[in-house]
Amino acid sequence: MFFPNLRGQYISPAGKSYWSLKQANHHKAANEHQSPILQQLQDKPPDGWLAVVSDWKELISLPISHCASGEQFYASARMEMSTWGACLVEGCPGKAPKRTYYLVISDILDCLRTSQLIDLILSKSGKKAPLEGLALISDPGPHYRAYESLYHYTVVLPKKWQCQVQAHYGAEKHSKSICDRLFGWMTSYVEKAKRHQQDILSLQDMLQVITKGNAEQRERDPSSPHIQIILDCSSKVPKEANRLVPADLKTTRSYCFSSHLDTRVQPSPLGVRQAVWNCKITTFNAAKFPKTGGEVSGELEKATGTRIPSCLGCTIIQAFRASMTSKRTFCQKENQERQTFARF
Repeated sequence: MFFPNLRGQYISPAGKSYWSLKQANHHKAANEHQSPILQQLQDKPPDGWLAVVSDWKELISLPISHCASGEQFYASARMEMSTWGACLVEGCPGKAPKRTYYLVISDILDCLRTSQLIDLILSKSGKKAPLEGLALISDPGPHYRAYESLYHYTVVLPKKWQCQVQAHYGAEKHSKSICDRLFGWMTSYVEKAKRHQQDILSLQDMLQVITKGNAEQRERDPSSPHIQIILDCSSKVPKEANRLVPADLKTTRSYCFSSHLDTRVQPSPLGVRQAVWNCKITTFNAAKFPKTGGEVSGELEKATGTRIPSCLGCTIIQAFRASMTSKRTFCQKENQERQTFARF
C-alpha cells in the first residue's frame, strides 16, 4: 500500500514514517537551540528595548450556563469569543524588567487583526519614538507567519518606531511562552465561576469574571500580576492589507526576521507605492540581485519610478541569501539521507 505525497509521487509507509520522524527531530533540534535564547529575551530584554510576547487562545463558546435550556440547549443562541493575550516586557537599565499583561476579548474572529492588536498594545506602553529596539515573540502560527505580518514587521513598525524590529517564531509544536501561563489563569477564573454556578452569558460577563478572578488571586498572592482586560468590539477589521512577498523567501520556513531603517536615505511616504513595490519584488529576478541594498533600491526605482529606501533592498538581499544558503544545505542533506535510506 502506498500513499501519495504533495508532489504527486508515491512513498511507502516506511518512507512516510521516516520523513515524519525526520520532521519531528528537526523541530526538536530547533527548539533546543531556540528556546534558551527566546527565554532570555523574555526574562531580560536589552536596556531600552520593548519585547511583545503574544498568542491566540482557542475560541470560547458563549453562553456558559450551569443549566442550559431553550435556545442555549439547541445552540441557536451560541456565539464564539476570541481571546488574544500579550505580555509587554520593558528592559530597564540597572533594574528588573517591567512586565504588563493584557487580555483582549472580542467577538471579532479574524486572526488577521494580529498586527492591529500589536499596535494597540504598543500604543498603551506610553513610549515614544525612537526606541532602542523592538522584539516580537510568538508561535509559528499562520496568523503570525503571514506575508501581511512580514510587511508590518519589516516596513511599518521600523518606520513608526524608528528602531530595529526583530520577529521571532518558536518551533512548531514546541513553542511555549508567558501567554500560556496567562491563558491558564484565565481558564482557572472561568472554571471557578462554573463551579459556583455563575452564568457567563455575554462578553461583559466574561470581563467581570476575569477581573474578579484576577483581583482575588492578587489578594491571595500579592506577587501575582495585574492583568489588564480590554473588551474590543468596536475596532474595524482592516479591509485592505499590504503584503511583502520577496522572491524565494518562504515565511513558513523562517524563524527570525530583522529590519531597521537606513538613516542615510529619506523614507518615502507609504501608500499605493508600496503595492507597486510588492508587485515588482515578486517578479524581480532574485538570481541577478546586486550586491548592495542601494543598488537594489536603484533597480526598483527605475522599474517603479518612485524613491525606495535602501533598507528595503537590504532586507530583500539578506532574506534571499539566507533562503538560498538554507536551500542548498537542505538539498545536499536531503540527497544524502535519501541515498542512505535507499541503501538501508
